[in-house]
Amino acid sequence: MLEDLREVMHEETQDFLDKLSAKADYPIEQTFITYGELSAHILDVCRKQQVDLVICGNHNHSFFSRASCSAKSVVSASEVDVLLVPLAGD
Repeated sequence: MLEDLREVMHEETQDFLDKLSAKADYPIEQTFITYGELSAHILDVCRKQQVDLVICGNHNHSFFSRASCSAKSVVSASEVDVLLVPLAGD
């Protein structure tokens, strides 16, 4: 039952990413769906895909001091540049 739920969630997430990618004003070469600790997965993808820049949205009102734990982890452990972008409405 849990696997069925995960599969449904994966399909819905992929559909969302496909629609989001189609609306972007720039080419999106790859998207990744993963589960677990976000920062660890971001850093793993950076190594495997030879990423040279990570862009993270930031929901918090004060820029870096209150950035999410995931964003802080990525910034502190990343071997590539990380750009934190405040998200609209914040």
